Amino acid sequence: MQRGLGLLNSLPRILTALALLLMLAGTAHAQLTQEQTEYYDAWLVTAERAEAAIEAGRASNAALEDLRSQIVSYRQGFLEARDRNSARIATVQSQLDALGPP
Repeated sequence: MQRGLGLLNSLPRILTALALLLMLAGTAHAQLTQEQTEYYDAWLVTAERAEAAIEAGRASNAALEDLRSQIVSYRQGFLEARDRNSARIATVQSQLDALGPP
């Protein structure tokens, strides 16, 4: 039971971190490919399921472990996408920095 409580306590932090990643990527949603949009939409469904499970407080340890595994997989996918775009992000950031404050 103790392990389930630890997982239940850490899941909101994981969801918060992923939500921050998504907010950063949210503005680019309109520029996503069909495959990327489907991946993002599937992530949203998984995040909503995890939030509902936490709020209900009735999920089994196995269900929480399954959600955690799915969330870790999405997190890895988002981190890989960020890394693939890191050079482009750095270029745009340096251009914005060169413009100075608004």
